[in-house]
Amino acid sequence: MSKFKFVAPSNAIAKFARDRKGNPIGLVAAFRDSIGTVRVGWSFKHKLDRFDRSVSWAQAVGRGYTVGESRVNEAKLPYALIPIYNEVLERATRFFKCDSSVIVKG
Repeated sequence: MSKFKFVAPSNAIAKFARDRKGNPIGLVAAFRDSIGTVRVGWSFKHKLDRFDRSVSWAQAVGRGYTVGESRVNEAKLPYALIPIYNEVLERATRFFKCDSSVIVKG
């Protein structure tokens, strides 16, 4: 348990990626920022690191802001997160009631 505490956005949806044993290894999160833009971010742990939910949330939200604004393509998305990423995008369009072209993808 780390000393780092991050509170997830209240209006967010997320799904954790899990390994074969069921342990969480990553997170894909969709959230609406303060100006109303829907953003999607992700985080993925290194195989030698311990998974920490608060750090994972902080990385996903941070990546949703920074990567989304620089318009970096999704080529850097880890292969294990691609199906979960697509599922969260689909859920985000229904949850936030918006078109998928409006969502800023990180």
